[in-house]
Amino acid sequence: NWKFPNSMGCISAKHFYVYAPRNKSKEATIMLQGISDSDYKFLAIETIDETQTNEDILTKSKLLPQIRSVAPLPQYLPYSKTKLPHILIGDEEYPLKTYLMRPYPPRHSNEEKRRFNTILRKPAIVIYRTFDLLIEKWRILKKPITKSIGHAMLIARVACLLYNVVRDMDGDRDKEFQMLVANVTLKHPLVMTGVRSRRNNRYSAQARFVREHYKKYLTQQTY
Repeated sequence: NWKFPNSMGCISAKHFYVYAPRNKSKEATIMLQGISDSDYKFLAIETIDETQTNEDILTKSKLLPQIRSVAPLPQYLPYSKTKLPHILIGDEEYPLKTYLMRPYPPRHSNEEKRRFNTILRKPAIVIYRTFDLLIEKWRILKKPITKSIGHAMLIARVACLLYNVVRDMDGDRDKEFQMLVANVTLKHPLVMTGVRSRRNNRYSAQARFVREHYKKYLTQQTY
């Protein structure tokens, strides 16, 4: 439903706290990384048992290699002779990849780049709201979950599964869904909640090529 061709979904991540083990002075953290579709449902998730920067997530993530392995072949954009790979939509906290689009840095943006950023952020908001809906449905996730990291990861995964079931059953009639979608002010509209970023600006020429062609195509469309 979002007007971004060849999109496989939106990706983001969120930290959840776990009661500190006895031998540690601070609360432990697990990270839930998820990909959502335009219907506010999780397409895929993974849990990571320690706080990591996004580059570490991409290095250690088992989810992303799996998504890349089943991604469709590059496809022509609608009414275009340009063939581009299928991509995930991320925010500023993710690095640019041939399979993962992120906005242009504001300090280097012209009008065309700013318009592309706006187009990119519209679907990206869906994953933020999906996480918000998940937490509203299962408020156990709002506080430290358990003393076991393994149990916490299991609880987070089961919560996502049940969340999808509820979305299928209730659809857009769900009151919490209606209230959240109607609220244009998000708690975290542009960044991943609780994720510390170690940005890497050394993007490959191929990744920049893909983003440039998506920018050129999307900014010429009429919405």
